[in-house]
Amino acid sequence: MNEKTKELFRVHAATNDEYAHKLHSTKLELSELFSRFSNPSVSVSGGKDSLVMLDLCLKISPSIRVWHWDYGVYMPRKIEKEVLTILKEHFKLTSKQLHIDKRVTTNESKGAGYRSFFAALERYQKNNSINLCLIGLRKEESGKRKRRAAKLLELDSQKRVYNAFPLREWTWLDIWAYIVAHFLPYPSTYAQEAKMWGWEYARFVTFFDPEFDHLDQTDNFLYWKHKEK
Repeated sequence: MNEKTKELFRVHAATNDEYAHKLHSTKLELSELFSRFSNPSVSVSGGKDSLVMLDLCLKISPSIRVWHWDYGVYMPRKIEKEVLTILKEHFKLTSKQLHIDKRVTTNESKGAGYRSFFAALERYQKNNSINLCLIGLRKEESGKRKRRAAKLLELDSQKRVYNAFPLREWTWLDIWAYIVAHFLPYPSTYAQEAKMWGWEYARFVTFFDPEFDHLDQTDNFLYWKHKEK
């Protein structure tokens, strides 16, 4: 990210009243959630939203549990290594605090990855008595996410764990403003995508997983890749 772009994000963080209000409200919501739920965990993919979510949570609850999903063969190992370096070296997460699950199946049938993901998450939550899962989901990203994150809390399908979306009202500009203002590292793939599409459309997803083919209408990078095939 060049200095001119950084300065634009810094100005947004320092002068935008709506951003300041969202940040203040999010901190209040997190404080209330941590006082209400006895054993929360934050879900971190390594993408920009989840890194902001993690940073905000750690500032309030430094010992919070962290769950990370490794997409295995569908995520370039260089990028996954960058994510783990950020989690362990920048955020100083201990092996006891950070739990990593990995997709081991290479089954490309539709839904295989989702089943693997949710099965691993359910095991983790059950084994650790997790009763709140904090997720960096934002309404702005898609109509489906807007509907899901209409409220702060949702009870999962097992009616055992609450999912929380404290960043639901944040925009892409708010996210990057926070990252720059707080000197957060992020995977290098963002800079590569931003050169083609701009920082508004730079996203962090698996690159080869067939289960993400349906995103060609909502993710410009995947749309571009799909058209070039």
